[in-house]
Amino acid sequence: MIPSPISITTNASGVTDVYVQDGLPETATLTFTDATGTLSFGVPVQFVASTADSIALTATPTSVAPDGVSTATVNALVRDVNGVAVSNAVVDFYTLSSGTTTALLSGSRVLTDASGVASVTVKDTYAEIVNVYASLTLNSKPSTSTAITFEQSVASLALSSDITNLSANGSSKARLTATVLDVNGSPLTSRTVTFTTTGSALLTAITGTTNASGIVSVDLYSNTAETVSVVAKINALTKSQAITFTPVVNRLNVSVQPTNGAVAADGVSTGTIIVNVKDVNNAPITGQLITFADGTTGGSSAQLSTASAITDASGTASITVKDPVAEAVSIIATADTYTATGTINFALTTLSLVASAQTPFLADGNQNPVRITVKNQTGILMSNQTFSVSSSSSTMIPSPISITTNASGVADVYVQDGLPETATLTFTDATGTLSFGVPVQFVASTADSIALTATPTSVAPDGVSFATVSALVRDANGVAVSNAVVDFYTLSAGTTTALLSGSRLLTDATGVATVTVKDTYAEIVDVYASLTLNGKPSTSTAITFEQSVGSLALSSDITNLSANG
Repeated sequence: MIPSPISITTNASGVTDVYVQDGLPETATLTFTDATGTLSFGVPVQFVASTADSIALTATPTSVAPDGVSTATVNALVRDVNGVAVSNAVVDFYTLSSGTTTALLSGSRVLTDASGVASVTVKDTYAEIVNVYASLTLNSKPSTSTAITFEQSVASLALSSDITNLSANGSSKARLTATVLDVNGSPLTSRTVTFTTTGSALLTAITGTTNASGIVSVDLYSNTAETVSVVAKINALTKSQAITFTPVVNRLNVSVQPTNGAVAADGVSTGTIIVNVKDVNNAPITGQLITFADGTTGGSSAQLSTASAITDASGTASITVKDPVAEAVSIIATADTYTATGTINFALTTLSLVASAQTPFLADGNQNPVRITVKNQTGILMSNQTFSVSSSSSTMIPSPISITTNASGVADVYVQDGLPETATLTFTDATGTLSFGVPVQFVASTADSIALTATPTSVAPDGVSFATVSALVRDANGVAVSNAVVDFYTLSAGTTTALLSGSRLLTDATGVATVTVKDTYAEIVDVYASLTLNGKPSTSTAITFEQSVGSLALSSDITNLSANG
C-alpha cells in the first residue's frame, strides 16, 4: 500500500488529503505522524479483490420452516474472468419478496474466503418466497439471486384408495388420495406430491398439488389383471397402496341358502346370498369386488351383513341377510357391469332358534361344536324339535345332518372345514317350510409366526397422528398365510391412552393384518400381535409418542481459530 504524498499539511479548514494505492487485497494501516515525531495516528485501510467478475449463488436447503430459528445458508462463489475463484472480494447480500419480507440475513457485506466463497444465513417468521441477491457492487458487476421458500415442513404423508379391487377393463378407476400434514397435524396446501405405479396400470397424473385440506388425488386404471403398488412421494416421505385389478367379468351367478322354504323373520336368523364370477375363459375370478344392495320393490327391512365382499380362490363371495319382518327380499349383486338377483323369503314363526359357538374355528379339519337352543314365541324351551342341517359350502361338513332338541330345547351339531371361509349352517324344520341360517367362520390353521413392523415409530401424541402396525403371518415354511386371525393389544409402562383401530383382524391375500394406533399422551407404547387361536406366542413393536422435531439449528461460538491442538 503506497501513500502519496508522504508529507501533508492541513489547510485553513484543518483538512488535507492523501492518496493510497495497492495491488494486493489486504487491510493495512496508514500512519500520520506530527512534525515533532511524538504523535501518531493510525488509520486502517482495506483493499479488496479487483478481479471479481461473476457470482455463482446456491442455497441449502431451499425450503425452510418459517419459525425464526431454522435457517438456509446462501453461498456466493466469486470467480474472475478466467473462472478462477477470487478471495477477499466484497459481496453485498440483500433480500426481496413479493411483499414486505420479514426475512433476516446474518450479514449484508461479506468478504470471500480463501476458496472464493462468501456465506450468509437467512431465516424468517413468515411463510413466503424470499429472493436472496448477491452483488459485486464495488466491482460494478450485475447481481444474481436464488429463491428460498419459507413454509411449514411436511411431517406426515398418508395414502389411501376408495377401492382396492376393481376390474381390469380400462375404464374402472381407483381414486388414490394423498394427505399431507405438518408437525401439528394441520393440512399443508400447495404442496407437490408425485405418484408412481408398478405394473401396467396407468395414472391420470404423475404429480398433483394439495388443496386447502392438504389433499391431492389421482385415478388409476388398467387393462391387465394384476396387483400393482402405487407410491406417493413428497420430499423424503413415501407411502404405498396395493391395488388389485381382476380379470373382466364374463359371467355372474347368484344362489340362495336355504334353497327352499323360508328364513325365520326374527331379526336373528339369516339367509345367505352366494355369488360366483368367472372370466371369458370360464375360470373363476379371485379378488373381484362384489357389491350388494336391497333391490326389493318399495324397499324392505332386511339387514345385510356387508355391502361388499371380495371373491375367494373359487371366484365366490357371500353375505348373510336377516329381517325382523315377514317379506320376500331381493338382493342385487353387482360385479363390474354385470348384475344378478337372489331372493330370500322371510316368514313369521312361532319358534326362535339361537345358535352359540366359539367362532372363529380353525380350518384344520377337526370338528367344532355349534349348539342351538329353540324356544316358542312365549320363551318356553321347546323339546323334540327336529331340524335337518345343511351347509352353504361343500367343504364345511356338519355332523349329524339331522338333530332333535332335548328336554332343555337344546341340540348340538359339529362342523369341520379344511378351507378358511365363512359359510352358512342352515337348520330347516321338519315341515321344510322354516329355516334358520347361522354364519360360521373358519380361519387359517397353518399360521406359525408373525413379523411385526410399525411405520412410523415416532408419532405426535395429538390423538390424530397415527402409526400403522402391520403383522405379516407365515406358516412353518415361511409362506405368507391369508385368512389367519391376529389379535392386537397394547401395553405401556403405565396406564396407556393409546387407541388401536381394531383388536382381532384377518390377514389379507398377502398374509398381512394391519391396525393403526394413536395416542394423546407422550409415552412409549408396545403394540402386541398374537396368533391366539393357533396357540403361538405374541410379538411386539414399540412406538414412541412424542412431539415431532420441527427444526434443527447449528451454531458455533467461534468459526476461525488456531490449529494449536
